[in-house]
Amino acid sequence: MVQAGQTPRKGKLQGLAQEAEEGQNNQKGRGIDRSAPYHVRLGNRADTAGTDKPPRVHEEEAQGLRSGSLPIQDSNKRGVEALWAQRVRAEEKAWKFFRAKRPDELWQLDVKGPFWLHGRRYWFPVCVDDHSRYLLVCERFDHEPTTDELAGLLEGLPRKPEKILTDHGVQFKETWKRWCGENGVEPLFAHPYYPQDKGKVERTIRNVAEEFVNLLRKFPDWLGRIREYRRWYNRHRFHRGINTQPAKIYTASI
Repeated sequence: MVQAGQTPRKGKLQGLAQEAEEGQNNQKGRGIDRSAPYHVRLGNRADTAGTDKPPRVHEEEAQGLRSGSLPIQDSNKRGVEALWAQRVRAEEKAWKFFRAKRPDELWQLDVKGPFWLHGRRYWFPVCVDDHSRYLLVCERFDHEPTTDELAGLLEGLPRKPEKILTDHGVQFKETWKRWCGENGVEPLFAHPYYPQDKGKVERTIRNVAEEFVNLLRKFPDWLGRIREYRRWYNRHRFHRGINTQPAKIYTASI
């Protein structure tokens, strides 16, 4: 009960809802704002139109609901949280796997580093064909590569993509957009803080780290053999995502 002279305190969910609504942006992906918290994405879905949606909460609240760490204070909140958790699970199951229809329709490019090896730092730019998972670029730099250096790697390839997907790194600004335009490539950019947009290159980087980079600590003489690894990756390594070797799909399209 609120005593005389006291201002009623807003409920936690109501306050968070107001803050979340003020912070909602207009970036959309497949009709869903992927950079927004889960509740905003759910609120934008057509199947929630005309229904009573639960109070909106922050991503931290959603994580608490999924993990069971959020305290439940009363039966009303318990019911709201149960409904909210159910919709979060439905939202997570709704994501659909995307794959380009043909080789060179879409490439994904990223730069990972620095990796520390024997007291020195190295960066590894990685580019993969979305359809075939063909590892187009996998090189080693002892400094963070610039836009011109990345463009030089792509210019050395015999084929060019229709589109190329990157993050918003410092290499992918106006100079990058200009290079793409001059080469007839449409630049695409992943949503901030949403690595799933470029999940194939992220997974490829993980493979490169596990199968090559991390082993350099034990086999430092492999450092100059990264191109041999790339050839093995494309021609001999079985890729479960495509049920064959990447080269059999990518080179067959020539």
